[in-house]
Amino acid sequence: MYEDTEEMTLGLGEVEEAINLIERKYYKEVDREELVQNALNAITDNLDPFTNYIPVAKVSSTKESLTDSIKGIGVELYKIRDTFRIIHIVPNAGADKSGLQVGSAILAINEKDLTGPSITFDSLRDQLLLKDQATVFAKHPITKDTLTHQVNLHPIANDESATSFAINDSIAFIKLDKFNDKSYEHFMKELETLADGKEKIDLIIDVRDNLGGYLTEVIQMLQQLFEEKNLELLKTGGQHNNEKVYKSRGNTFFNVDQLVVLINDRSASASEILSGVIQDWDRGIVVGDTTYGKGLVQEQYDLKSKAALRLTTAYYYLPSGRKIQQRFQGEVIDSSQATSKRIGRLLESQDGIVPDVLIDNRVPESWYDNYPAMIEYTFGLEIDTNLSSKEIEQNYPLPAQFKDIDTAGNTFRTMLFHTLLIQRSQGKKKALQYELMSDPMVEKSIEVIKEHPDFYMYLLTHQRKN
Repeated sequence: MYEDTEEMTLGLGEVEEAINLIERKYYKEVDREELVQNALNAITDNLDPFTNYIPVAKVSSTKESLTDSIKGIGVELYKIRDTFRIIHIVPNAGADKSGLQVGSAILAINEKDLTGPSITFDSLRDQLLLKDQATVFAKHPITKDTLTHQVNLHPIANDESATSFAINDSIAFIKLDKFNDKSYEHFMKELETLADGKEKIDLIIDVRDNLGGYLTEVIQMLQQLFEEKNLELLKTGGQHNNEKVYKSRGNTFFNVDQLVVLINDRSASASEILSGVIQDWDRGIVVGDTTYGKGLVQEQYDLKSKAALRLTTAYYYLPSGRKIQQRFQGEVIDSSQATSKRIGRLLESQDGIVPDVLIDNRVPESWYDNYPAMIEYTFGLEIDTNLSSKEIEQNYPLPAQFKDIDTAGNTFRTMLFHTLLIQRSQGKKKALQYELMSDPMVEKSIEVIKEHPDFYMYLLTHQRKN
């Protein structure tokens, strides 16, 4: 702490003096608020990649993204060319009650045109949130008529952070999209359904494309995956933060036996804590691609102006003692060797979590070339909602305009097409299940669980060589 008041205020006085001078003497009119924001952005830009200044206009949406409800009309949007199209509607929300349809093109809100290449999701959302009711002008996906919809805004339950299904009688699957303030509750609800009536279950947890969220949520999940008490799960500490250690409690509610965690290069923060702790304690097998590498803890502080500062306050250390922060300018990388806690396997100590089973699941970008047109095409189809996934495959072959000359690309595009149709007819959960059952990472996870009941032996025979 500073004890010299003059020393503490010197820098702040210079910034204030410079802004005042610019306001009085600059040859053009300037916006004081913009100058302050630019100064704060310049400060945070020179710290680390995750510390940032959040202006007043963005504070609400930033906090909202990590809560269990979001104010809105209950739609998911996808931009096709210069127009946002509705790809999912929440049942009984404002959009559903107003008559908006999946496939409707959003043309204007409250008489403000929202089409064109410069329109972003944020600008559309800002217009939508001006009042508790919005006038939405939208083009119907089939008739092409432009219709006017009076849509009420309400809190929409953000309860899809966890989605699950049973692969077979013994193997269950849970997809975690985020770690918001109710993710542990959602996780336990799904786990309870999957484990109902079973002595034990094998579990695949998918945190691919999960950018993280609240530390407390992932710690609570981990405490349900370790039967032992007082195992160190995570440690955090920084220059101005006392060291804090999180431990297992040994009071699990369900018997999770074999465990696999799926990761990719967009798994970050809390997702890396989940997969890293599982890997460090040899609790399960991590499958996929190397993660993003975010080994720093942030806290958000409100400022007097109602803006906020999201500040990096600590490192986190996995049970083996390793840090997995990716390299960035000014950061000293820990290159020491780390070993797993139970069987002493060598582990990477930087740049993310390296999986035990490496599978690069990325596909050529060209396979997605026609995806927006494919989405638009499905909007014009009348789909029989009574058809099963297998019947949809049989009744709706991939249209010629979307076929790829490459056999593998054609198979992938066919899967995308049928996934879109299944989402339209049976909902997002069934579509996710259909898509995942042809996923190489999921297929490998099932194979490992079935063929290698002794995970320790599997990990020993597949460990990284020095």
